[in-house]
Amino acid sequence: MNGNTVQDLINAAYRSFGYLGRGTALTAADSFDAFEALNNLIDRSNSDRLMIYEISRNVFPLSAGVQVYTLGTGGAFSMPRPPKINNMSVLLTANNPPQEIPIEVMDEIKWQDVTLKTGLNAQFPLACYPDNNFPLNNLSFWPTPSGTCSAVIYAWSLLSAFTTLGQTVSFPPTYKDFLMYGTAIRMAAEKGFECSQTVHNLFAKAEGMIRNVNWREGKVEIDPVLYGRFNIMRAIKSQGAVVD
Repeated sequence: MNGNTVQDLINAAYRSFGYLGRGTALTAADSFDAFEALNNLIDRSNSDRLMIYEISRNVFPLSAGVQVYTLGTGGAFSMPRPPKINNMSVLLTANNPPQEIPIEVMDEIKWQDVTLKTGLNAQFPLACYPDNNFPLNNLSFWPTPSGTCSAVIYAWSLLSAFTTLGQTVSFPPTYKDFLMYGTAIRMAAEKGFECSQTVHNLFAKAEGMIRNVNWREGKVEIDPVLYGRFNIMRAIKSQGAVVD
């Protein structure tokens, strides 16, 4: 693909299935249609862990006595709302040096099991329940922090959508091919053309290479039934929790 702008990528996509010959120009409508298809492909990729190349570390201060925080643009924790939170920690900022302690990210089943969701205070929380609301994700920390600490959120970093045709395309290796051939397949279908098997193969190859690079070895979690439930109340008492 020659050139580094969004328009260059779109031109290459149209050329790949024969819609655009070299030296000819697309109409504004053609470019707009492909621009929409390109951003839709990026949006779809943001729901797939293996298409995400960065897990970002984000630190936000927690206030004593405050349990629930909103995560997303304009929220208490203001950042682009991540599709998924991988892990969380608390950072004990009063310590010298600060100490980072992993906490549990609860799903709705584990949150349901917490019988006293409010009214418990501790120096720092042991768990957090994100309800995955949109556009702001509500994060409930448990128990409610009473000390000086911050939340550390390890989350998927969104692939940024394009805003203009003249914007420079800047992604890690192989993403340009993935986006170009993916857009070509979509636009060929819309324009009544048929992409060659080569285009489909190149798209699949680029996607596979990206997935291979972004794959990370995960940890195996054992069902609590196999070893008994973790006594979280005992853990709370061990760090000086009090009930309001």
